[in-house]
Amino acid sequence: MKLIDIPELKAAIASERTSKIRRLHKLLFDFDGDRQNRSRIREFSGFAFQPNDKDFNEKAKLIEEKLSLNELITISNLLLINNEENENEQNRKSYENLSEESVQLPVHNVYKPNISFNDIESIIMPFDGDSHQSIEKWIQLFEDVVNMFNLSDLHKLVFGKRSLKGKAKLYIQSETSVNSWEKLKNLLLSEFGYACNSTELHEMLSKRKLKDDESLEEYFLKMKQLCTRGNVEDTALMQYVINSIPDSVIRKSILYGCQNLSEFKQKLKSL
Repeated sequence: MKLIDIPELKAAIASERTSKIRRLHKLLFDFDGDRQNRSRIREFSGFAFQPNDKDFNEKAKLIEEKLSLNELITISNLLLINNEENENEQNRKSYENLSEESVQLPVHNVYKPNISFNDIESIIMPFDGDSHQSIEKWIQLFEDVVNMFNLSDLHKLVFGKRSLKGKAKLYIQSETSVNSWEKLKNLLLSEFGYACNSTELHEMLSKRKLKDDESLEEYFLKMKQLCTRGNVEDTALMQYVINSIPDSVIRKSILYGCQNLSEFKQKLKSL
């Protein structure tokens, strides 16, 4: 069986960036290659050696000297191999999965999708430490997304840091030894975690008026986000939004009597 005969790998080889294909080609054939890299990779049917024999160990040692851990992780992602080991274990895992015997088997435990930061960024808004953002809610959303993709702690740490802006980013940059997602999360919670008392929160909501450059829907969503800093009833949120809408807005009265936020949002769109 060749790599092209495994549907998941066939699709990955066809769609991955040239730089990743070049790294895999270097691992398989010991040189960077040319325009025929994908074709040669598709026809690869496995190394002639088996895990732990002499040739295997010599090959693994050679690759340890030539490829960095990041390059091995890139190759493992392309081959849909779990990549949470250290460098030596990662090297060995890559070769075990490319021995002749392993290539004869179907791909199992395929759970490591090729996720880029752009994928995360398109789902999660950056956290900048602004007083209107709840770090607790942001972390909850972030963890929901990265856990959905079953990302490793290393990916969580890297994507988490890249999702910070403004003073949140400056704060983390000023800290040392932020080398795990748990450490990053705890630092953010310690620095930006804040629970308003009821009086403070309602004062903030009453002062937050509709801006000239805001749509009604955008204003509603920002007010809803502000409410996450405490416990605010849906009816109170709707009333704050209504109070901020100028009386000159035609059909403003249809917002009264909405039973829930979903209905309220739909009627806002119609104004």
